[in-house]
Amino acid sequence: MNQNTAPLTDILENESLITGIRRRFGTPTYVYSADRIRENISGLRQNMTVHLQNSQLLYAVKANMNPVLMQVMLDAEPELGFDCSSPGELKIAREVGGKEAHIIFSGNYESPEDLKYALSAGVPINFDDITSYQRCREIGMPEVISFRVNPGEGKGAFPGIVTAGDDVKFGISREKIGDAYRMAMDDGVKQFGLHTMVGSGILDADYFAWNCDRVLEIATSLEQELGIHFEFIDLGGGFGIPYNENESPLNTEKLFAGVGEITDKYYTADSPTIIYEPGRYLIGDAGFVLTSVTGTKEDEQYYAGLDIGMNQFLRPVLYNAYHRIIPLGKAAHRETRRTQVTGQVCENTDRLARDRALPKLQTGDLCAILDAGAYGFAMASQYNGRPLPAEVLVDGDTVSLIRQRESLDDLTKNVAYPLG
Repeated sequence: MNQNTAPLTDILENESLITGIRRRFGTPTYVYSADRIRENISGLRQNMTVHLQNSQLLYAVKANMNPVLMQVMLDAEPELGFDCSSPGELKIAREVGGKEAHIIFSGNYESPEDLKYALSAGVPINFDDITSYQRCREIGMPEVISFRVNPGEGKGAFPGIVTAGDDVKFGISREKIGDAYRMAMDDGVKQFGLHTMVGSGILDADYFAWNCDRVLEIATSLEQELGIHFEFIDLGGGFGIPYNENESPLNTEKLFAGVGEITDKYYTADSPTIIYEPGRYLIGDAGFVLTSVTGTKEDEQYYAGLDIGMNQFLRPVLYNAYHRIIPLGKAAHRETRRTQVTGQVCENTDRLARDRALPKLQTGDLCAILDAGAYGFAMASQYNGRPLPAEVLVDGDTVSLIRQRESLDDLTKNVAYPLG
């Protein structure tokens, strides 16, 4: 295994542990390492604290909202906050012990019910648009509000995860952001934040300082123009992880050193709290999918079908994202074969890897799909009548089921039959 698999090497190379998970919980199963989650969060928080005079770390719950995993994070960093994009995420963040002062609700085209729930929780709200604020104003006024600015340019590992610049549904343009704050000031709001999010999966440490410079220029200009002081400036997430063997990990020490220099340039004293809200960086490389080969086909190409597909692991199809697939046990030592790796979904787009050089897979083999901790189970569905998979946590020598595998009966348990 290459160095990028090192965080989970102890699990992946422990044959008795892997076969035990298969025997006890079946496949496909999402498997997470508690130790790796702790390493990710402690390393990031340490670099953040060293270089930023006033900072807050939030976990972007959308990446993976399993409450047990969130509790592992919170136990490792008691001051951890949560960035929530829906009432469901907000409910879970509060139930695991997230402090109201450390939770932010960042919705998008929210319904009245969404806004009522966020208001009742008493957490700061990031408004994606002026109309979002206007809808909320008719229901109630939050004590602290923030608006999401679109700084005019975004970045991301794929076009689909760029969230700033032209042709994006997020944020308020620089030209209109002042109008949003004036409206809130006229309504008597006195506590403000500023939010942005430019994209995801970024591995270039220098980009974060560059983006911080853009946003703090906007922030300080607004403060001077409007006579306000921002309580916090939320610079979003976007911290990438190396999915490909040829990618290098994000240098977070360099990242925060650069952001700290920019922050000191704009705020010599009384700095707003600088917030970052990573998701995949904290959980992405801490999880993998344990999956079985259900069948193979020799035709013009060689096909290996797994018991997980695009319905329960969507990223390769949605984004054309690359995920390493590691055959386990004896399968790892076979002769390499160019392989089309597919799932069981009745769609020709159900490809987890195309023309991938892999040891020749055979029916019954076990494989691990790496870096599946973020946006894996979170995006899973029951499409094609496949029940959702199990989730398992490995913490030292302890292996715990943290989400029961669905049964066939679960596919219809919430159906109402009006005709009796």
